[in-house]
Amino acid sequence: AFGYAALKLNTIGINNSAFGYQALIANTTGSYNDASGANSLRENTIGSYNVAQGNGTLWSNISGNRNIAMGWHAGYGNATGSDNISIGYEAGLNLTGSHNTIIGGYTGPTGSAVNNATLIGNYTTVADISNSIVLADGSGNTSLIINSSAIVSAVNTSDRYIGLTINGTTYKLLLST
Repeated sequence: AFGYAALKLNTIGINNSAFGYQALIANTTGSYNDASGANSLRENTIGSYNVAQGNGTLWSNISGNRNIAMGWHAGYGNATGSDNISIGYEAGLNLTGSHNTIIGGYTGPTGSAVNNATLIGNYTTVADISNSIVLADGSGNTSLIINSSAIVSAVNTSDRYIGLTINGTTYKLLLST
């Protein structure tokens, strides 16, 4: 541990690395965590196998396991969710739930307890996206949503079709007007 109060309350947690002001300060029994940056994994007490790189990453994590967060305040609000990946400035800032992948600055779900979702693109916020894949254009405009029923929705696009390739054959799915 390196930094003021880094790993300060650790009791039996093993193989933790804490670098930065109050990184992993509340950890007591969590093990195999890597926190780098001021206040990274700050509230973690029993969560294990987490990687937090950047100021305030996974700040609120208490018991979540196997989370990865990189970027200023990435994964900040996750307290108990596990198996999440948040990459980008404030990516997954208010994310709760598990098994999510959030890539892009200011990107994340607006609802709570989102599970099994993937969001890619800067400035992307979408509600009720559990079991979905969301792609955005990087300016906050959602371009494509694929949900768990394999329903594909194209949003804010000038294209009139979606190309779908199956076993090397490309099919054009026409969009309704």
